Amino acid sequence: MQHVHSGGCGCGDDARGQLDLHSLNESLDRSSIHCLNERIVGSGRGVMTNYEARLGNQFVSSDADKELIFNCKFNGDVKLKGILCVTKYKSHQPKLLKIYINPASDVDFGNLASIKPTQQFVLQHDPTGVYPYLVRGIAFNSVTHISVHISELLHPGAVDVDDKGELLPELDEDIGNEIMVNFLGLLGSYSGSIRVPPKTAYELAPQPGDHQQTEITKQSRGFGL
Repeated sequence: MQHVHSGGCGCGDDARGQLDLHSLNESLDRSSIHCLNERIVGSGRGVMTNYEARLGNQFVSSDADKELIFNCKFNGDVKLKGILCVTKYKSHQPKLLKIYINPASDVDFGNLASIKPTQQFVLQHDPTGVYPYLVRGIAFNSVTHISVHISELLHPGAVDVDDKGELLPELDEDIGNEIMVNFLGLLGSYSGSIRVPPKTAYELAPQPGDHQQTEITKQSRGFGL
Protein backbone atom coordinates (compact mmCIF):
# COMPACT_ATOMS: atom_id res chain seq x y z
CA MET A 1 0.00 0.00 0.00
CA GLN A 2 1.38 3.34 -1.00
CA HIS A 3 2.16 5.77 1.81
CA VAL A 4 1.24 9.42 1.48
CA HIS A 5 3.19 11.55 3.91
CA SER A 6 1.34 13.88 6.22
CA GLY A 7 2.26 16.12 9.11
CA GLY A 8 3.34 14.13 12.16
CA CYS A 9 3.51 10.76 10.41
CA GLY A 10 6.97 10.22 11.93
CA CYS A 11 8.64 8.80 8.85
CA GLY A 12 11.34 11.47 8.84
CA ASP A 13 10.85 12.23 5.16
CA ASP A 14 9.93 15.81 4.31
CA ALA A 15 8.64 14.79 0.90
CA ARG A 16 4.92 14.21 0.54
CA GLY A 17 5.26 10.99 -1.43
CA GLN A 18 3.94 10.27 -4.90
CA LEU A 19 0.42 9.59 -6.11
CA ASP A 20 -0.30 7.58 -9.26
CA LEU A 21 -3.16 9.47 -10.88
CA HIS A 22 -4.64 9.10 -14.34
CA SER A 23 -5.60 12.16 -16.36
CA LEU A 24 -9.33 12.08 -17.08
CA ASN A 25 -9.33 15.10 -19.41
CA GLU A 26 -8.84 12.85 -22.41
CA SER A 27 -12.04 11.02 -21.43
CA LEU A 28 -14.29 14.07 -21.33
CA ASP A 29 -17.12 14.54 -23.79
CA ARG A 30 -15.56 17.56 -25.48
CA SER A 31 -18.89 18.85 -26.75
CA SER A 32 -20.17 19.02 -23.16
CA ILE A 33 -17.46 21.39 -21.90
CA HIS A 34 -18.88 24.85 -21.37
CA CYS A 35 -17.23 27.72 -19.53
CA LEU A 36 -19.36 30.60 -18.29
CA ASN A 37 -18.04 34.19 -18.09
CA GLU A 38 -15.03 33.48 -20.32
CA ARG A 39 -13.65 36.59 -21.98
CA ILE A 40 -12.94 34.77 -25.25
CA VAL A 41 -15.62 32.30 -26.32
CA GLY A 42 -14.31 28.72 -26.38
CA SER A 43 -11.14 29.45 -24.41
CA GLY A 44 -12.40 27.57 -21.35
CA ARG A 45 -12.69 24.35 -23.33
CA GLY A 46 -9.11 24.85 -24.49
CA VAL A 47 -7.63 24.72 -20.97
CA MET A 48 -9.14 21.29 -20.30
CA THR A 49 -6.54 19.73 -22.56
CA ASN A 50 -4.24 16.75 -21.96
CA TYR A 51 -1.71 16.90 -19.15
CA GLU A 52 1.31 17.14 -21.46
CA ALA A 53 -0.05 20.42 -22.86
CA ARG A 54 -0.57 22.05 -19.45
CA LEU A 55 2.38 24.43 -19.99
CA GLY A 56 1.21 25.57 -23.42
CA ASN A 57 -0.02 29.03 -24.36
CA GLN A 58 -3.73 28.29 -23.88
CA PHE A 59 -5.62 30.26 -21.22
CA VAL A 60 -9.06 31.41 -20.19
CA SER A 61 -9.69 34.65 -18.29
CA SER A 62 -12.88 35.89 -16.68
CA ASP A 63 -14.84 38.60 -18.42
CA ALA A 64 -16.05 40.29 -15.22
CA ASP A 65 -16.23 39.83 -11.45
CA LYS A 66 -13.32 37.38 -11.25
CA GLU A 67 -15.43 34.23 -11.69
CA LEU A 68 -15.48 31.25 -14.03
CA ILE A 69 -17.79 28.21 -14.09
CA PHE A 70 -16.91 25.02 -15.96
CA ASN A 71 -19.53 22.35 -16.75
CA CYS A 72 -18.56 19.04 -18.38
CA LYS A 73 -19.47 15.37 -18.70
CA PHE A 74 -17.38 12.20 -18.96
CA ASN A 75 -17.61 9.45 -21.57
CA GLY A 76 -18.35 6.97 -18.81
CA ASP A 77 -18.45 6.62 -15.03
CA VAL A 78 -15.29 7.82 -13.27
CA LYS A 79 -13.81 7.96 -9.79
CA LEU A 80 -12.48 11.47 -9.26
CA LYS A 81 -9.42 11.62 -7.01
CA GLY A 82 -7.97 15.06 -7.57
CA ILE A 83 -7.89 18.26 -9.58
CA LEU A 84 -5.12 20.48 -10.93
CA CYS A 85 -5.43 24.20 -11.53
CA VAL A 86 -2.50 25.89 -13.29
CA THR A 87 -2.06 29.66 -13.61
CA LYS A 88 1.26 30.97 -14.90
CA TYR A 89 0.72 34.59 -13.84
CA LYS A 90 0.71 34.98 -10.06
CA SER A 91 -1.20 38.27 -10.25
CA HIS A 92 -4.08 36.43 -11.96
CA GLN A 93 -4.03 33.36 -9.70
CA PRO A 94 -7.55 32.46 -8.56
CA LYS A 95 -8.10 31.88 -4.86
CA LEU A 96 -11.13 29.60 -4.48
CA LEU A 97 -12.13 26.44 -6.34
CA LYS A 98 -15.44 24.69 -5.67
CA ILE A 99 -16.42 21.29 -7.08
CA TYR A 100 -20.02 20.19 -7.70
CA ILE A 101 -20.46 16.47 -8.40
CA ASN A 102 -23.37 15.23 -10.54
CA PRO A 103 -25.52 18.35 -10.10
CA ALA A 104 -29.16 18.00 -11.18
CA SER A 105 -28.50 20.62 -13.85
CA ASP A 106 -25.54 22.64 -15.05
CA VAL A 107 -24.32 25.13 -12.48
CA ASP A 108 -24.65 28.74 -13.60
CA PHE A 109 -24.61 32.17 -12.01
CA GLY A 110 -28.36 32.01 -11.50
CA ASN A 111 -28.38 28.88 -9.32
CA LEU A 112 -24.85 29.00 -7.91
CA ALA A 113 -25.83 30.44 -4.52
CA SER A 114 -28.48 27.76 -3.95
CA ILE A 115 -26.24 24.72 -4.61
CA LYS A 116 -23.80 23.46 -1.97
CA PRO A 117 -20.39 22.47 -3.35
CA THR A 118 -19.26 18.90 -2.81
CA GLN A 119 -15.81 20.18 -1.82
CA GLN A 120 -13.86 23.41 -2.02
CA PHE A 121 -10.22 24.43 -1.88
CA VAL A 122 -8.13 27.51 -1.23
CA LEU A 123 -5.68 27.43 -4.13
CA GLN A 124 -1.93 28.03 -4.13
CA HIS A 125 0.15 29.28 -7.04
CA ASP A 126 1.26 26.16 -8.94
CA PRO A 127 2.51 27.38 -12.36
CA THR A 128 3.80 23.97 -13.50
CA GLY A 129 0.88 21.80 -12.38
CA VAL A 130 2.59 19.28 -10.13
CA TYR A 131 0.47 19.55 -6.96
CA PRO A 132 -3.03 18.07 -7.23
CA TYR A 133 -5.77 18.94 -4.75
CA LEU A 134 -7.11 15.64 -3.46
CA VAL A 135 -10.83 15.08 -3.01
CA ARG A 136 -12.48 12.88 -0.40
CA GLY A 137 -15.85 11.24 0.14
CA ILE A 138 -18.06 8.66 -1.52
CA ALA A 139 -19.64 11.33 -3.74
CA PHE A 140 -16.49 11.21 -5.91
CA ASN A 141 -16.64 7.43 -6.48
CA SER A 142 -19.18 7.58 -9.31
CA VAL A 143 -18.99 10.77 -11.36
CA THR A 144 -20.57 11.40 -14.73
CA HIS A 145 -20.99 15.19 -14.62
CA ILE A 146 -18.90 17.82 -12.85
CA SER A 147 -19.12 21.57 -12.40
CA VAL A 148 -16.24 23.71 -11.14
CA HIS A 149 -16.52 27.30 -9.87
CA ILE A 150 -13.29 29.31 -9.68
CA SER A 151 -13.23 32.78 -8.17
CA GLU A 152 -11.37 35.66 -6.50
CA LEU A 153 -7.73 36.70 -6.75
CA LEU A 154 -5.14 35.15 -4.45
CA HIS A 155 -2.26 37.60 -5.07
CA PRO A 156 -3.67 40.83 -6.53
CA GLY A 157 -0.90 43.16 -7.68
CA ALA A 158 1.82 40.50 -7.52
CA VAL A 159 4.90 40.83 -9.76
CA ASP A 160 4.81 38.18 -12.50
CA VAL A 161 8.18 36.47 -12.94
CA ASP A 162 9.32 33.06 -14.16
CA ASP A 163 11.36 30.51 -12.20
CA LYS A 164 14.53 32.46 -13.08
CA GLY A 165 13.15 35.70 -11.67
CA GLU A 166 12.68 37.28 -15.12
CA LEU A 167 9.52 39.26 -15.87
CA LEU A 168 6.86 37.39 -17.81
CA PRO A 169 5.52 38.99 -21.03
CA GLU A 170 2.80 41.56 -20.50
CA LEU A 171 -0.76 40.36 -21.02
CA ASP A 172 -3.50 41.91 -23.10
CA GLU A 173 -4.80 45.03 -21.34
CA ASP A 174 -8.35 43.75 -21.79
CA ILE A 175 -7.67 41.06 -19.20
CA GLY A 176 -7.30 43.74 -16.53
CA ASN A 177 -7.23 42.29 -13.02
CA GLU A 178 -9.42 39.28 -13.82
CA ILE A 179 -8.58 35.70 -12.90
CA MET A 180 -6.87 33.40 -15.40
CA VAL A 181 -6.50 29.62 -15.76
CA ASN A 182 -3.97 28.00 -18.11
CA PHE A 183 -4.88 24.38 -17.37
CA LEU A 184 -7.66 22.62 -15.48
CA GLY A 185 -6.99 18.92 -14.98
CA LEU A 186 -9.27 16.19 -13.62
CA LEU A 187 -7.51 13.15 -12.16
CA GLY A 188 -8.69 9.70 -11.14
CA SER A 189 -9.81 6.41 -12.67
CA TYR A 190 -12.83 4.72 -14.22
CA SER A 191 -15.30 3.13 -11.80
CA GLY A 192 -17.93 1.92 -14.25
CA SER A 193 -18.32 1.09 -17.92
CA ILE A 194 -15.29 2.23 -19.89
CA ARG A 195 -15.88 3.96 -23.20
CA VAL A 196 -12.71 6.04 -23.51
CA PRO A 197 -9.96 4.77 -21.17
CA PRO A 198 -7.61 7.19 -19.37
CA LYS A 199 -4.48 7.50 -21.48
CA THR A 200 -1.66 8.24 -19.09
CA ALA A 201 -0.70 7.85 -15.45
CA TYR A 202 1.21 10.64 -13.73
CA GLU A 203 3.20 10.67 -10.54
CA LEU A 204 2.33 13.84 -8.68
CA ALA A 205 2.94 15.10 -5.17
CA PRO A 206 -0.15 16.12 -3.19
CA GLN A 207 -0.49 19.87 -2.65
CA PRO A 208 1.13 20.98 0.61
CA GLY A 209 -0.35 23.94 2.40
CA ASP A 210 -3.13 24.91 4.72
CA HIS A 211 -5.00 22.94 7.37
CA GLN A 212 -7.77 21.95 5.00
CA GLN A 213 -5.32 20.40 2.56
CA THR A 214 -3.48 18.59 5.37
CA GLU A 215 -6.76 16.93 6.36
CA ILE A 216 -7.31 15.87 2.78
CA THR A 217 -3.81 14.39 2.61
CA LYS A 218 -4.44 12.38 5.79
CA GLN A 219 -7.62 11.02 4.28
CA SER A 220 -5.60 9.92 1.24
CA ARG A 221 -3.13 7.62 2.95
CA GLY A 222 -2.65 4.57 0.78
CA PHE A 223 -4.08 6.50 -2.16
CA GLY A 224 -3.23 4.99 -5.52
CA LEU A 225 -4.49 3.01 -8.48
